[in-house]
Amino acid sequence: MESVLIVDGDRTMSRQLELCLQLNKFNAISVTNVADGLTIADKWRPDFILVDKDFQDTQFMRDIQSKVLEDEIDCKVVMIGSTRKSRKTAREKKSSGVHEYIDKPFQMDDIFSVLRSN
Repeated sequence: MESVLIVDGDRTMSRQLELCLQLNKFNAISVTNVADGLTIADKWRPDFILVDKDFQDTQFMRDIQSKVLEDEIDCKVVMIGSTRKSRKTAREKKSSGVHEYIDKPFQMDDIFSVLRSN
């Protein structure tokens, strides 16, 4: 079972995403703050970390990207953003520690496609 950590400041959104993933056989946990996100990522070692691009604390992204790039955490970071970006651009950003980019608004099939293809 694939594990997914969801980091999003919007508790309602992150909880809905967590429940939907759990119903579809993913082991998912959602958090709304940086400290919990980093602690869980370090201890739990999820397969994927879904992060809202608009998440207020950019330090979290810098810390996670650094850990991924330095192989301290072996996971795929998926950015969910509110601006139009292509998958090609997301793939080019892999050198930054981001593996995929999903545009908002998104459908759950968009999430499943990324999680199941990696």
